[in-house]
Amino acid sequence: MNDVTGKLLVVGDQIVLIPQNGYTMSLSMGVIIGFTPKKVKIQLTDKCWSYSADECLKFPEQVAKV
Repeated sequence: MNDVTGKLLVVGDQIVLIPQNGYTMSLSMGVIIGFTPKKVKIQLTDKCWSYSADECLKFPEQVAKV
């Protein structure tokens, strides 16, 4: 799978994304921990809110490799 800029994504890559946190959105960092047939499974490394999830699924074009 490729990110929004076309870079190949692999397990362990650090990425940036916009997780959905209720009514607000903010930029967060995460690490790729797996893949589904269409999405990337991400472990968030800097949670914006205490109630936000530790993991999330995003389409590959919704993340950017750093």
